[in-house]
Amino acid sequence: MKTREWGAPAPTDVGADSGVLECSQVTVLRGGVRALSGVDVRVSAGEVVGLIGPNGAGKTTLLDVLSGFLTPDSGTVRVDGHEVTDLVASRRARRGIHRTFQGSRLFAGLSVEENILVGAVSMGASRTEAQRHCEELLSSLELMDVRHQRCQGLPQGITQRIVLARALSTRPRFLLLDEPAAGLSEVETQEFEELLRMAQRGGAAVLVVEHDMRFVESVCDRAYVLTEGELLFQGTVAETFASPQVQAAYLGEAELTGTESQELK
Repeated sequence: MKTREWGAPAPTDVGADSGVLECSQVTVLRGGVRALSGVDVRVSAGEVVGLIGPNGAGKTTLLDVLSGFLTPDSGTVRVDGHEVTDLVASRRARRGIHRTFQGSRLFAGLSVEENILVGAVSMGASRTEAQRHCEELLSSLELMDVRHQRCQGLPQGITQRIVLARALSTRPRFLLLDEPAAGLSEVETQEFEELLRMAQRGGAAVLVVEHDMRFVESVCDRAYVLTEGELLFQGTVAETFASPQVQAAYLGEAELTGTESQELK
């Protein structure tokens, strides 16, 4: 499969901010508690960025804000330099934003092929175009053998590939993934890493929420660290793991190397 076919069509407004999804000073209040407080994040075409932090840090809330499932109490979200803060998820999807959730959220009663076709058709693709792209994804993600099986009850590794296939069927420009490696074996995780690299080479901008630090280290160019709804640190993955701030917040004075890096949750 040609690399270009993994990416979305080029944006119509080409400028300095083309291929950029970003938020600025985003704050979300829940029951009087700040789930997010003045958070800035930016992800650009062709890079994979990690979003890490402990449970309750605000990672999934931030994905909700970026994808349009949640409107922030203050702050802005921009795509290609244009503000989309008030646009709902379906309208942002038309701008090329696709997100996955913890848990597959596949249509269990539909076949693997039908789940992928739903993604393509939902974005306005013709039946012929959707079928062609579906065939490419089934082949590239090694799903041909299960294409006619219902999604319910399939192994986790296969399910995660289906989730990614459905996401890619929309030709996303911005792919937001919520714990995509959860429940995968070491071999399955390595295979999934390669799939993300394929999406990256196709020009997609990928933001990944993940607890598996080996996964983050392997696929991410940069990382943002959230704690208690605030941005604690941002930098390359190496800088993040070496940061005294990050080490103090998650490991006390322990050095974040080797096996210990897996404890950054």
